Amino acid sequence: MAEWNSILATSQQSTLPLIISGLLRLHLFIMTVIAAFYAMKSRISFRVAGLLVASLLILSQLPPVNGIANIFNDNNNAQQFGLAILSLICTVGIITKPQWPWVIFIIGLVIGGIISTIGGVWGSLDALNTLNISAALSIGAAGILILYILFLVLVFITRSQQTERG
Repeated sequence: MAEWNSILATSQQSTLPLIISGLLRLHLFIMTVIAAFYAMKSRISFRVAGLLVASLLILSQLPPVNGIANIFNDNNNAQQFGLAILSLICTVGIITKPQWPWVIFIIGLVIGGIISTIGGVWGSLDALNTLNISAALSIGAAGILILYILFLVLVFITRSQQTERG
């Protein structure tokens, strides 16, 4: 969806170029950070699995090989490359220093992921409406229930981390 949106002239010439594509690509970054936290588990199999998933997610964020040489001339490739580098930096930071501020960071990422999902879908639907392609958006009761459950899970994780610290 991010690639399709980045092709549109309205996306590249907007006030904030490629903002919708960036919001849609942000999820790969968030999944990479979550995989890096998973790699901090004590069992070696968890570490290997987390590092493997994080590495594959970082590689999947890179633009095509011919686009890497062109990142300074193409905003779309530059955005992809920038998110891949940011994912790499965060993964290395998480794996080398597993401290409490990183837990707060991941909670912020989850909240940012929810917001970027809503913003990305909303912007994509707006672009489709500009092209006279009708699409409907509705969250419904199930979506609100899922958001509430995710919020409760985050609160539970935060409280359990605080009790472990003393």
